[in-house]
Amino acid sequence: MGKRYDTSLFWDEDDGDRVYVQGALYWRVKEGIAQLEIDLETGASLSGEPKPIWSGTGRPIPEAPHMYHKDGWYYLLVAEGGTELDHCATIARSRSVWGPFEECPHNPIIHAASKDAYFQTIGHADIFQSLEGQWFAVALATRDGRINFPMGRETVLIPGQWEPGSWPAFNARVESLMKTSEDSPPPPPQINENVLENFVHTETGTLWPHNLLRLRNPDDETYQFEDGALHLWPSAKGDTLDGRFGTPTFVARRQTAIECTTEIEITLAEDRSVVAGLSVYLDFGSHIDVVLTRSETKPGLEAHIRQRTPAGASPGTASVPVDNGALRVVAHEDRYEFFGWRNGAWVSIGNGLAKDVSGGFTGVVIGPYIEGPASNRSDHAKVAVKKWLYSEVA
Repeated sequence: MGKRYDTSLFWDEDDGDRVYVQGALYWRVKEGIAQLEIDLETGASLSGEPKPIWSGTGRPIPEAPHMYHKDGWYYLLVAEGGTELDHCATIARSRSVWGPFEECPHNPIIHAASKDAYFQTIGHADIFQSLEGQWFAVALATRDGRINFPMGRETVLIPGQWEPGSWPAFNARVESLMKTSEDSPPPPPQINENVLENFVHTETGTLWPHNLLRLRNPDDETYQFEDGALHLWPSAKGDTLDGRFGTPTFVARRQTAIECTTEIEITLAEDRSVVAGLSVYLDFGSHIDVVLTRSETKPGLEAHIRQRTPAGASPGTASVPVDNGALRVVAHEDRYEFFGWRNGAWVSIGNGLAKDVSGGFTGVVIGPYIEGPASNRSDHAKVAVKKWLYSEVA
């Protein structure tokens, strides 16, 4: 497809099982949707160069095409408006897969209900019919997409109607719980996850849990799972979470609910030049960390909050004495609360705002990290994560 993106396959079962590929033209050159027919065995084009078939409704950046054949019509669904507050889905139809396509008079058929609706930036949609005959759309959206959306883009399910020979209609306001005429699926199980129990030993090594992430090209030498604990060493090059490049030692789980709690217990390295803790991480320029250190003036440990925003590093909070390496972060819709353990109870270390880790396409991940001098692989520089729990409220 050349300089195309958001490609989609369409099997035309009513026309000899022909297979077509639609894709968005590179919008910096020319906006629109192009198509070609392909040989499914070789992937080669059977129709020459990609042919433009629809340029959208005039909104910017038509992309994410999907083709449907229904009631003698070829329907072409696209996203328009970019992926921010003007994001939406529009549709057109033709009697031929090659067009010309006529625009739906009710476009956009999927969009945010209003600028003050809880779900914003709704678009990049697809349409399907359930086994019971109910029509649905799935689309990308962000919660409160103007300010607080630390989980990034999520997938929403929207009920609708598609009468024979007519246009699909999805007029329902997108809510966190959608109402349909069909029986609702069972609620997802309550998540109370012991992350360390998900590591699996095999004859060839340790299998990491599929839902844990590390940054960029991780250095496996700085991670070791042994005797039920995850052992971490500083990056061989001294990389930190603030770095645009490099491979800091950091492992995290996606935040998958607005309200959730992450709790870890670590044994801090004896080397005072090594720091470790728990990070709420969006990217190198947007993260909030609780930092655990050895006190410079007295025996014991201290914890404080440091924060990085696109404007730069924010002043850290005052250090709070803690009894051990038990750390907790509680996520709320608009903030994160950080805690340490002292005198048999959780004590506040500080707070961070959800808006400071909101932005872009992806969401927050939360997990332990370690930072220290380069090439420090001694046992004195090692941190052991002995407990890691993740639970969700909603």
